Amino acid sequence: MPRKEPATNPATRKKILLVDDHPLMRRGQADLLNREPDLAVCGEAGTAREAMEAIAKLKPDLVLVDMALPDKDGLELIKDIQALHPG
Repeated sequence: MPRKEPATNPATRKKILLVDDHPLMRRGQADLLNREPDLAVCGEAGTAREAMEAIAKLKPDLVLVDMALPDKDGLELIKDIQALHPG
């Protein structure tokens, strides 16, 4: 079976939203993820409220969530995301 090459076309890369209240953590995560040929950070948020707004606007494929956010627990945010954006 032929080896599948990673997606390098920007249109086929998985879009990731980073949610963390520490800007330095988001910057480091973004730098690492953007080095991957099939991943692209499409946005960042520092609070759960900002995350929900960014999800509605950016339509990311994946959301990387910090468990300790200033306005809501990360697990609660994930539940909210699943309720409003099933699938």
